[in-house]
Amino acid sequence: MAPRRASRLYCFQVSAISHHLALAPKLRGANEAIATLHQLELWWKGLTLVQKRSNANKSHLVDMTEACVSHELTAFVSASLSAAKPKKGENETDDADDGEKKTSEDSKKKVS
Repeated sequence: MAPRRASRLYCFQVSAISHHLALAPKLRGANEAIATLHQLELWWKGLTLVQKRSNANKSHLVDMTEACVSHELTAFVSASLSAAKPKKGENETDDADDGEKKTSEDSKKKVS
């Protein structure tokens, strides 16, 4: 196989796997979570020692961290479920066959 053809095949395979596993939405969500947590870390490091001891600031830190993790988990599960769902057209033949069988069975019952 020519090197150019092999690299195209490799790129196609990686792209197909990435699309099948819904990696783009998962990666986007992970990057957003990392950015949010990084901003939260910078905010926390910018506080004075007295401000860090404040219950309001501690609560804000915990609440924002939990919200970020919850949002990321929801996005990850949503992307995983959408990747696991069969696409339109994959099961149409099975559904059509079942529909035809039901129709023919129903018509036989009506005739009898």
